[in-house]
Formats: sequence, C-alpha cells, structure tokens
Amino acid sequence: MKLRCSLIKILVVVELICLGLSPARGESPASKDPFVDNGKIIEVADLFAWTTANTESVNLAATMRVARGIGWRFPKGTSIVFHIASSPTYGTPGSETELLCHFYDFDAVECWLGDSYVVAKAGVVAGGVSSDGRLRVFAGLRDDPAFFDRGALEAVSAQVLKSSAVVQPVKDQFGCLAPNPIVSQTGRWLYAPDPKKVIDAHEGRNVMALVVQVPAAMLTAGGPILGVWVSAHAAK
Repeated sequence: MKLRCSLIKILVVVELICLGLSPARGESPASKDPFVDNGKIIEVADLFAWTTANTESVNLAATMRVARGIGWRFPKGTSIVFHIASSPTYGTPGSETELLCHFYDFDAVECWLGDSYVVAKAGVVAGGVSSDGRLRVFAGLRDDPAFFDRGALEAVSAQVLKSSAVVQPVKDQFGCLAPNPIVSQTGRWLYAPDPKKVIDAHEGRNVMALVVQVPAAMLTAGGPILGVWVSAHAAK
C-alpha cells in the first residue's frame, strides 16, 4: 500500500472556535457536491478545533472533498491523521500526539489515541464511542457554511495568482505544497471585505466531515497550548 500526502492545512488552535456543520443538503440541482476533479482521491478542505464549554474535552473536525468517482463517501483505505502539538507557552517546543483514523471500508471508520479505540459507521448521527468512553467520533456528509465576501475574495485570489506566478513554490519535508509567506501576506493586505456583502457563500455546499471529541488531558502532555494540523493519506 502506498500512502500519498494530500493538501495539508495548518491551524493554530485558539481557545474556542465556533463551528456550524449542519446536516447535508439533499442532492438537488441547487446543491453543491463534495467532489474534486483535479486527480486527487481525497483532499483536505478545512480543519477546526475548539474546546467544549467546560474545557474538559477538545473537538477536532476535518472536512474533506473526494474524487467524483468515489461518490458520497470516504475512499476505502483512507487514513486521516490529526497531529496535535502541546507546549507550555506559545512558540516553545513541546510534544506531539497523533490521533489516527482509518476508513477500513467505505462506510466504517476506526480511530486510535493511546489505549483508546473507537469504531463508527459513517453517516450515523450518534457516531461511535470507545469502550472507555474517552473518544467519540462522527463521519459523514455535512453542509459546510462559510460566511465571507465572495467577490472580494475572488478579486484577491486573482491578484495572488499573478503574484505566485513569479514566486517559487514552497514545499514541506513531505513534498507537499506549503503556503508561501510572501504570497500569503499579499493576500492579507489586499483583502478588504464589505460587511454588507458577507453572506453564507457556501450555502448548500457539502463536504465529508470527520469529527472526533477527545479529553483535553490526553492531548496536553507537553503543556496547555495546543497546535493542530491534519493530513489525509489515500491508499493507491
């Protein structure tokens, strides 16, 4: 089995991030599907992390888009890994924990963290809970809301593409494309959304979502400050 890295998005975890993953829209003509047509089997769309109200647990949510030929499901053999770094203060070295989830079938996922293990059927709202009660997991199709000024973002994207044409691409140690700091900074300078035009620009757009809830104590061996990134690996 050959594993290949897909698009990786990085998120520095803040104390609370509000996420609204709604039930998926039906397959109507107005719905947008979670498919990609760029030759990839699976790619990361977004990563979210936030604590529960009592701060005792951390919710990790990764959304994915899959190859059109796969259909409305996760590719069999796909592994999704949450890489969680914990440190005593911002910017200081810490320790890393990996939470691994593997889709051993199109509609079944298993996840590990330490001695905790959980299995769940995709699409089941109740998800699955590990025998020790520590891990909870949900996998399935969800609606992916995103509130922003689409016109302003598209204008910035066009300018950033022009800038990136003359800038050498940056790759990480695994050979995956990483954000170029110069191009990223250019985008931040140019983006000026109009508050009156901020709408749910992704209304009706579906994604495949993997959501895991884990006790914070299992992630904070190196300290209370957490940083998370996610990788998706497809069997080939």
